[in-house]
Amino acid sequence: MRLIENIHFWGELLLKYWPFFVAVFIFGWSLALGAVFISWLTAFWGNILWGWKADLSSCWQGVGAIGAAFGAIAALGGLAWARDYVDGKYNTPEGVSRWDLQEEQKQPSAPVEIAKEE
Repeated sequence: MRLIENIHFWGELLLKYWPFFVAVFIFGWSLALGAVFISWLTAFWGNILWGWKADLSSCWQGVGAIGAAFGAIAALGGLAWARDYVDGKYNTPEGVSRWDLQEEQKQPSAPVEIAKEE
């Protein structure tokens, strides 16, 4: 049961703060792409200046894979942002956040007392 509660907690957290998580993923992939680029640049100039004979095709494959992943993450973030923008513009009252409405819906209503028969 604890596992289900954890999954529910993390799911709600991701839904509430998805722009932060998308930014973290994009930042992480950018770091990976930067590391591949630096290694490729080092191998490229090493081949020219010192004759290292490094295989540059594997670096290009890494750049392609990281670029594709970066593009996919950015596209998903853009789609989620567009969904929230349209939802906020057309489906919520002026000046009210969609997240505020969801929090109001989660609040339990006052308990209803049922009359007992005597």
